[in-house]
Amino acid sequence: MSDGKIDLDIGTGSLIGPVEGEVIVGPAALDDLAGDARLWPSAAPADEALVLSLEELLPDVEGTVVMLTDASLPVNLVTDELLAGSGVVGEAFCAGGLDVEGLYYYSFANGLTLYSDTDIVIVSATTGA
Repeated sequence: MSDGKIDLDIGTGSLIGPVEGEVIVGPAALDDLAGDARLWPSAAPADEALVLSLEELLPDVEGTVVMLTDASLPVNLVTDELLAGSGVVGEAFCAGGLDVEGLYYYSFANGLTLYSDTDIVIVSATTGA
C-alpha cells in the first residue's frame, strides 16, 4: 500500500459476507399477507379524495385519457390549465379504445381530454380552490 495503490482483496470477504441461505415463502403465508392487504379502501372517508395532477395523466396519441374509478373514492384534479369544455358524452363515442358514452368529459386548453365515470373536482394549483 505504500505505492499509492489500494489493495481491494484485503478484508473484503468480511465486509460483503458469505452468500448463503434461501428464503422460501409458502402459499399459506402469501394467503395471509394477501388477506391483510388493503389496496382499495371499501369506503373512503368523506374528507379523503384521490388527488391527481393533470401533468401526471398520460394521454394516448389522440390526447385522451379514460379514467375509471371507484364511485366511493372522490377524485380531485389539480391544474392551472384552462378548462375548454366539460359535460357528459351523449352519443356513442370511443376514446382510448373504450366506449365513453355517458361518461363525464373535461377538455383542457392544452388539447388533453379526460373521460371519467365519476364527476371530478378540478382544483386550481395556485389557489387551491
